[in-house]
Amino acid sequence: PLRTKHCEDCQKCIAQYDHHCPWVGTCIGEKNHLQFWWFLVFQSIQACIGMAKIILAAIFDKEPEWIGFNIVTFILMATVAFFTLMVVSLLIFHSYLAMANQTTWENMSW
Repeated sequence: PLRTKHCEDCQKCIAQYDHHCPWVGTCIGEKNHLQFWWFLVFQSIQACIGMAKIILAAIFDKEPEWIGFNIVTFILMATVAFFTLMVVSLLIFHSYLAMANQTTWENMSW
């Protein structure tokens, strides 16, 4: 059928192939694309909550210069901020693809 592609990682043909996702451990295609989008929504929410908790902990810390005294908190905040940005960007990109009725494979191939 149209929009079917053979996945090199799974060694299976996937209808409306989007991509092979190492985080989910399977191919994203016609049957599980909606579940993958919801996975991204919930991961984005979880990352934003984690970021908010770290920022609130830093603001309400009793130490006035919390970064200088707690480098671990600063490194954690930078790491969580990076992953939050990546997950939210991926959610925005896949939302665009859903509205454009495209897959990642089609978008990158054209």
